[in-house]
Amino acid sequence: MGELTGEEYFPHDTYHTQWFLFWILAVATGVLLWLSFFRPAPVTAPPRAAISAGYDWFLVLHMPEIPKNPAKAAALKTKFATWLEALAEEGYHPMLLSDVERRIAKGVGLPERAVVLTFDPAYHHTYEALAPVLVQYQFPAFWVTDRTAILRGDRHFVHRRQAAWMVRSGFWDLGYKGDGFWRKDPDSNQITINESLSAEWVRGTGRRALNWSTDLPHLNRLDVSPKWTAEELITRLEMELPLQGTVHLGVKRIQDHLWGVVMTSAQKSSLFSLQTPLAVTSSNIYWFGTRGVPDVELDVNIPSFFGEVSLWLRSDYKRGQGIGVGMTHRQLFVDQQSGSVRQRLALIPWKPPYGTIKGHIVLSGSQLQVAIEGAKPFTVDLVPEMPSPQGLVRLQVFDRIRGAARSDFVSLVLTSLSKPSH
Repeated sequence: MGELTGEEYFPHDTYHTQWFLFWILAVATGVLLWLSFFRPAPVTAPPRAAISAGYDWFLVLHMPEIPKNPAKAAALKTKFATWLEALAEEGYHPMLLSDVERRIAKGVGLPERAVVLTFDPAYHHTYEALAPVLVQYQFPAFWVTDRTAILRGDRHFVHRRQAAWMVRSGFWDLGYKGDGFWRKDPDSNQITINESLSAEWVRGTGRRALNWSTDLPHLNRLDVSPKWTAEELITRLEMELPLQGTVHLGVKRIQDHLWGVVMTSAQKSSLFSLQTPLAVTSSNIYWFGTRGVPDVELDVNIPSFFGEVSLWLRSDYKRGQGIGVGMTHRQLFVDQQSGSVRQRLALIPWKPPYGTIKGHIVLSGSQLQVAIEGAKPFTVDLVPEMPSPQGLVRLQVFDRIRGAARSDFVSLVLTSLSKPSH
């Protein structure tokens, strides 16, 4: 149609062609934008098989995010591959958290050394960098993202269609934070898994990988440092592995710090030395793998020491609990700490024998049996007290002169006489 003015005709502009081209361009742009977000990692093989073996514990690792700097991102991606390779070589079994929960609910148990890899908060650039590595090593993982951010189309997070594909691939559990109503969930520790299961991070978490089936849905997780080598990651996990039978209590180093680890007889020498730094009067080594085991049998070999050496059993610093068997160059002693009050239960004159000092200690219930070379065996009745579920074994050296206390080439062999209390 048009308009007649005088003797001239002016047609109305309809722009049908222009509008058609505009919408074609808009749709194409939308598709390209969607594809830029939705680039799933090709899946060439399913995740590793994890055969149940009746275990009731598992480990959760909180993996670091990939940095934005290209050089740093490439370095961390390479290190991430070495971590996965080391975990596989050391017999750790990667699992989805949803699979862990289902197996525990059915009562079939878990494989030994089951481990759940977690990304929280999980960003799009981390997926782009690490998803191919996870698929290559057949490691599934737990992807925790912000539901509200996905609804908003936040480019920092994966697209909602990509998130759905991740779950279907079998390589990912999808954990949602936020209530989906355009605001943050006030409790950022609450997580919905695949829209059907739930979990909750323990407050203040990040220092402990070990979880027991009875703890669910509450979860601990260990923050993995991007500075750790593959060997240091394995060492850190060895610190927490629950006791099984007779083990050696050894020491390994992570980032210039000594950590107590539980070692099997098949591993390398477990002999170690402990010395106080120049600025302090005492030093300790803690064996977190002994946590919660109240009754133990311990064989001790100490070739030499200076100052005071004491082995503490059922030691819980926060509760102020512990039972210590110690020695100086003049005496043996047994102390019990309860509610931060330290009480001496036995004091025996003693002179160290020549050569290696050998000892045998048995703690069972409220009775402690001690046999140290150079002294008659003795038994001590302890003050009745409920052992802390966080109690563990630690070794301490002490001297009033700073930097002087030490104990060299120590050998500790421990046998668990009871199951962990958890």
